[in-house]
Amino acid sequence: MLLELGKWRPYVEYNFSWGRLNQQFVLLGIGYEIEWGKDKE
Repeated sequence: MLLELGKWRPYVEYNFSWGRLNQQFVLLGIGYEIEWGKDKE
């Protein structure tokens, strides 16, 4: 799930990996958009 709040993008991700050892992961994070080299008009 990705939520966009301006330049901030918090997200939650769930992964399930199966095989010899089943593993489950819940990842939480925050991204920020950096605009280098873009001119404001």
